[in-house]
Amino acid sequence: TKEEKYLSSQKSAFVPYILIGLVILITCAVKVASHVWPIKADLAGWATILHDYFAVFIILFTIVHMGIIVMLGHWPAFWSWFTGTMKTHEVEHEHAVWYEVLKTGRNKS
Repeated sequence: TKEEKYLSSQKSAFVPYILIGLVILITCAVKVASHVWPIKADLAGWATILHDYFAVFIILFTIVHMGIIVMLGHWPAFWSWFTGTMKTHEVEHEHAVWYEVLKTGRNKS
């Protein structure tokens, strides 16, 4: 199938990243708030535990995500994370729908 700018695997990884990130942000807010306002030690303790576990989880999730990209041979996509660019022929081959949008000048990104 022809792929758009974001591959289906990238789209499916978005939701877990958002959920993990939200847990990290919320637990961080509780931890910071515990230094400003009186918050029960149990709540601050659970926030710390969840924060630490989800931080490890997002690191592992990223390693697995990168490993899958490397194993599938999507090196151009991998390097684009760091460079922010892809060669035209790679976009044309891997992201045919997005390539057509770029050629017509209708790109919104």
